[in-house]
Amino acid sequence: MAKAYGCDACGITMTDPYEAKMKEFYVAGVPDYGTVVPSNTKIKKKVHLCDECYHALHEIAKGVSG
Repeated sequence: MAKAYGCDACGITMTDPYEAKMKEFYVAGVPDYGTVVPSNTKIKKKVHLCDECYHALHEIAKGVSG
């Protein structure tokens, strides 16, 4: 029996996803002597994308870069 994956973008079920390594950015606060100092954080995540979402992501990247 093949392993099934869910697309992280649209949620459809698939057996052969594209794996994309994405970076997630967020701002966290670190308490320091009664104040909060913001610290920018990057987390690398692996997401599974179906064929349509994978190609749409590449089209968006082309539009942004050129």
